[in-house]
Amino acid sequence: MLKNHGYYKVEDCGLQTSIISSDSGVYQFIPPENPAGDWEIRHLIKEAASDAVLMDFDGDGEKELAVISPFHGDKISIWKKTDGEYREVYAYDKPAEFNHAIFGGMLCGRPALVIGHRQGERNLLAFTYNPEQESYEVQIIDRDCGPANVYKYTKGGEEIIISTNHGIDEIAMYTLTP
Repeated sequence: MLKNHGYYKVEDCGLQTSIISSDSGVYQFIPPENPAGDWEIRHLIKEAASDAVLMDFDGDGEKELAVISPFHGDKISIWKKTDGEYREVYAYDKPAEFNHAIFGGMLCGRPALVIGHRQGERNLLAFTYNPEQESYEVQIIDRDCGPANVYKYTKGGEEIIISTNHGIDEIAMYTLTP
């Protein structure tokens, strides 16, 4: 694994697993049941990537893979497992230069992907799946801010996104409402 970068902890089938991104693709590392056992390593896709998350966006019980590619590249895509292998089913229709910030989890009761990019339009974006339209949608959370990192937490019933907006030298807090 050359140029490995992204790490994301993902619960899968009751186990804490790791998603690691690199020049040779995206991998899932599954720990052994006992410390003396062997780790299982799954090569999910071969496309060079800097970051990825694995979660069920469309609610069908199978986790999709959301990917920033290539290394801090301008492509945001979502891959679905079909016939045992991941295939790209969605790509954001605009280049998002120098993608850097990534979060995958629940936002306002829906699975969501949040990605920020540090060049070009420098937006903070939220991607969700619309089951009625059977398609992915994007919403701009903030414009021209150049996010470097992003994290979501819940406090007092409120969902909050924290973004380190490198492009404008700020740490921003976004309180979400459904």
